[in-house]
Amino acid sequence: MSKTTPPKTKDKHSRPKAQGPRAVPLKASVLSGCQPDPARPSRITAEFRALFEAGGQLKPAGTSRPSLSALERAGDLPRHRVSLFEHDFYLTDFRHDHWLNFLVAFVVPRTGRSKPSIWPRIFYKDASLVWRVASHFISTNEEHWIGKGAVRVESRPDGDYISTAEETTDLPYELQFALDEISRHRKSQRDDRAVHRYLRRGGPNRTEPFADFTRPRERDAELYRVNRGRSVARFRRAGDPESLVFAKGFEPDFSRGVVESTPSGSRLYGGAIEKFRILSRNREIQYQFVASPTHGRSVHHLTYVA
Repeated sequence: MSKTTPPKTKDKHSRPKAQGPRAVPLKASVLSGCQPDPARPSRITAEFRALFEAGGQLKPAGTSRPSLSALERAGDLPRHRVSLFEHDFYLTDFRHDHWLNFLVAFVVPRTGRSKPSIWPRIFYKDASLVWRVASHFISTNEEHWIGKGAVRVESRPDGDYISTAEETTDLPYELQFALDEISRHRKSQRDDRAVHRYLRRGGPNRTEPFADFTRPRERDAELYRVNRGRSVARFRRAGDPESLVFAKGFEPDFSRGVVESTPSGSRLYGGAIEKFRILSRNREIQYQFVASPTHGRSVHHLTYVA
């Protein structure tokens, strides 16, 4: 969080909003059982190569060249695939640098086009054990910082502050367990350059993401408004977790709303843990809970069921 007066500058990556037909609202649905493809890593790699043979176009935001040979030189050919929501996610084995634990992901929308677009991304796992997608990064002699999605301005007596809304980088909860499984496939390898290869670099102190990250989210938010855009939970008393209350219907349904769970492990959380996906009573949103020896059952985030 930083104190600032947001500058009114035009984002060089922004474009005029397209005028098109009115969007059709999304309907809620519940999916479960998303798992990595059981095929051998060599077969997944061959399948990924075939995308380029079919004219696939790599679209990195960082320093990487948009070619298969660039991926080969960097050792970034994927070994895993997960499919969800008409997209294929090709992923490397687990990696880390001094700041992040992550997977290099290549997102391929199933558009039916003869030349598929291939979008490299950095999927990182943060301290809350949620998998997220980095929006951009800053790297200077003084700091190295991963962009945490959209920002909000908070007005305080001593001025305006910009704070990050890291929940806007959450990957679908349907995908979380599959990414956990892939991260356990091999011991994490050090990679200090992947962030540079695939993320757009912001200037010093640039907290805000670029428009190519925020605009699709803003567009999709218009398709599905939860609780008419109002908060679904609040604290009656500041600083008192026991004062948490939910809007009617949005309470976690612990008795009948557990969609799936998976065992895992975390040294930060005391060893063996279990993660749960739990629906709200009205089935409009879902929560992720983590049960651990040190933290008990604690909710981390919520996402739309859509």
